[in-house]
Amino acid sequence: KSPSEPDDGPTTESVGHYGIYQGDIKNAYSYVTEPPNYSIPQVKALQPVYFISEIESLLLQAEARLIYYTADDAELLYQQAVDADFLRKNVVDEDGNPVSAGYENFGDDMEENLEIIIVEKWIAFTNTQGMESFFEHNRTGYPRESLYDPSMEDFDTEYEEGEFTKSITSVLAPPIRFPKRLLLPASEESKNPNFPGRKTINTKVWWDVKEYPYLNK
Repeated sequence: KSPSEPDDGPTTESVGHYGIYQGDIKNAYSYVTEPPNYSIPQVKALQPVYFISEIESLLLQAEARLIYYTADDAELLYQQAVDADFLRKNVVDEDGNPVSAGYENFGDDMEENLEIIIVEKWIAFTNTQGMESFFEHNRTGYPRESLYDPSMEDFDTEYEEGEFTKSITSVLAPPIRFPKRLLLPASEESKNPNFPGRKTINTKVWWDVKEYPYLNK
């Protein structure tokens, strides 16, 4: 459904679940449904917790190889990570080999190659290492941040698939459109004598120093 027609709302009726626009959970749209009908990640009590996964290790190695060695070395590790992701999701053929939709091709531009690696992290970490994706985005700027969100009339024509879109109900505004840190609980402020003081959610952490190169293109 077009985001310019919010009364309809996004739906996936063929599977019996309804999607919602990012941050728009308070909008019931025009259909009658209960919150359990919304599509949500299946996070279970016994779901594995990854301190570091094979995929993460391969992509960290790919980034290091990209920076300190050659793009060819990095590309091979990236491809291995994609295959490992498909294996973890059990997307395999009858012989147990990963069925990948293909790889992105590395070129001569280091920044573009880095984007390929970090976007693959974002894809692979879904429902498993979401916190890492949050940190990686603030460290590198990837995936790219869209200047458009579903509440805008020109979202359909201007939004590029794979970019971050801000929450419709977000109170953050340019140049900081996405959270930059995790807020500490009040107990830290009241019980920890070394607590440095409360920061706002749009205040960068000390290692978040990279200017997003794509915003200047």
